[in-house]
Amino acid sequence: MKFDDVVFTPKPVQNPIPIWVGGESGPALRRTVKYAHGWYPVGTNPQFPMNTVSRFKTGLARMHGFAEKAGRDPNEIAIALRVLTGPGTRPRRSIEGEAEMFTGGDADWVNDIQELAQLGVSAVDVRLFGYGADQSLDGTIGNMHRFRDGVLAKLCIGATLQRSAAGQVDNASARKGRLSSIR
Repeated sequence: MKFDDVVFTPKPVQNPIPIWVGGESGPALRRTVKYAHGWYPVGTNPQFPMNTVSRFKTGLARMHGFAEKAGRDPNEIAIALRVLTGPGTRPRRSIEGEAEMFTGGDADWVNDIQELAQLGVSAVDVRLFGYGADQSLDGTIGNMHRFRDGVLAKLCIGATLQRSAAGQVDNASARKGRLSSIR
């Protein structure tokens, strides 16, 4: 298709514009390995669940298989995960004896995100809308603050301390938990 007299601003800084494909089905994975810079599964899809670490590993291996079959290096495809709930909205649960990811409290979420990072996940998209009686702008903003303070702060401090131990952050910045001063 071609369109005339269409304005699109601001222009993206990336060139080419990164293409992300979501989904876990065969057709979605074929589109991912053919066109995408990144893959964006939803862990709670009942047809292809990826809601435990072992199930996520299985889904990741499946995507790698599609990539290899298509002649593409799966390491060229960035991985993100979409999470359809926020911290503290569901108690920690297990499936077949394994923890269900993104259930439980802040510490569980920090652990889940750290485990996914070890598997190569570069981003987690978290739905932080207000829930139940808090389904409002104030509820959403409150969830954002709780996520920032309860999950992100712990991830940032942990990453800074790891970099400090490796000599990549000056000690004053490490004590303050700031990532902006990474050398």
